[in-house]
Amino acid sequence: MAKPTSTHPTGPAPSRWVWRLGSVAGIPIRVHFTLLLLLIWIAWLELQQAGAQGLAPEGDPVAWLLFLGGRVLFIVGIFACVLFHEIGHALVARGFAIRTTEIMLYPFGGVARLHGMGRPTQELWISLAGPSVNIVIGLLLFAVLQATGLWAPIDRLARGEATVLQNLALANFILAGFNLIPAFPMDGGRVLRALLARRFGMLRGTSIAATIGQAFAIGLGLLGLFWGNFILIFIAFFVFVSASQEVGMQRSRVMMRGQHVRDAMIRRFESLSGHDSLGRAAEFLLATHQQDFPVVEAGKVIGVLTRPALVRGLTERGPSAPVSAAAAEAYLALEPGEPLQDAVEQLQAEKQKVGLVFDGAQLVGMLTEENVREFFQLHAIDSGHG
Repeated sequence: MAKPTSTHPTGPAPSRWVWRLGSVAGIPIRVHFTLLLLLIWIAWLELQQAGAQGLAPEGDPVAWLLFLGGRVLFIVGIFACVLFHEIGHALVARGFAIRTTEIMLYPFGGVARLHGMGRPTQELWISLAGPSVNIVIGLLLFAVLQATGLWAPIDRLARGEATVLQNLALANFILAGFNLIPAFPMDGGRVLRALLARRFGMLRGTSIAATIGQAFAIGLGLLGLFWGNFILIFIAFFVFVSASQEVGMQRSRVMMRGQHVRDAMIRRFESLSGHDSLGRAAEFLLATHQQDFPVVEAGKVIGVLTRPALVRGLTERGPSAPVSAAAAEAYLALEPGEPLQDAVEQLQAEKQKVGLVFDGAQLVGMLTEENVREFFQLHAIDSGHG
């Protein structure tokens, strides 16, 4: 069976909810559509508040447009600074040979998806990079405003009469300070984890940092309930859940040490021909526990048919359509001796449900997130009995 020359996906599967803005240093920049909704909502709240406080102009349409433009410009500027924050993480990670798959902007902030955080010392510097970028931006804006004499006095700041640049300068200092709170998974929590890991190990350090992060999240959530602030409650929920997930991920990494793809891969599986019908594929799906199928033509793998693609193909094309019409041509190719942790990180980074395992040109197995989870469960049971 000949192994295809091009087997690696070109990137994460596109989504109608995610828009690509471009790339920086080869790193794709994407934004979730809910961010646009948040910007509109914040702009509306800002206008209402400004009107209630008498800060908005009255009667003059041009003045209203300028006022609205300034408010929108400030909000967009905030997210631009968040983007620079994430680029700072990504560039320092690149200096440690840690690849960044993408930078995603969400309503709650940005996320730089890294292939791991490296050793504790490397994680320390990567985590500090983002807040450092915000501090530098704030200082540069402050220097420009001071040099031009445009820095507003404190009494004008208190009345909300600061310029857009002055508000951005202050916002960057606030972003840096908030991110440096030692509550995992924020940057300060990762700094704390890196320092703890040097003494207690990565798993124990993660557990301590996550516990602190969850305690902070509970306190923040209670404040949000007391003040009736939905955004604080949302951030508290995000921090609490993310801290729990990070502990689970770290435990998985510990369990994967010394394990290879051959230890966890599926060895018995069914393959489909590109000429098989989607109806036949559905029969395989129902008759076996297999969810994803390699598609083979003349002894050569030409793609993978996943369960979602099969369901979508049946809905759009019907059961008589060929498998090749619904199968994805790009897939992730793995080797049996590849470290299991590296393979799982590739699956997650490329948002792939399945990886095909080749021994030379021979397809010998499949690796999915589901069978990796089962491998962890059995491994944990064996370790407990041992």
